[in-house]
Amino acid sequence: MPPASPVFANIACVRIARFGERPVAEQASLKQRLEERLRTAIAGMPAADRIVLDAPDGAALVHFGEPARALDIVQGLREGAG
Repeated sequence: MPPASPVFANIACVRIARFGERPVAEQASLKQRLEERLRTAIAGMPAADRIVLDAPDGAALVHFGEPARALDIVQGLREGAG
């Protein structure tokens, strides 16, 4: 049996700055905006190629595949952060 090909696992941790210092209503709004951007960013990615882990002040995304694709996703999230 031939050896299995290596699989890249790329991890991006996204955190909302000074989350704990903000009022609860603002925390909820910022978290909702982040989740919407993340859903949009991963919309074209097959579920088998990713794992999304929720955190109180952000999220972590594990992407299985080419590092360039993971970088594109993170850059898209950053560009939408304004």
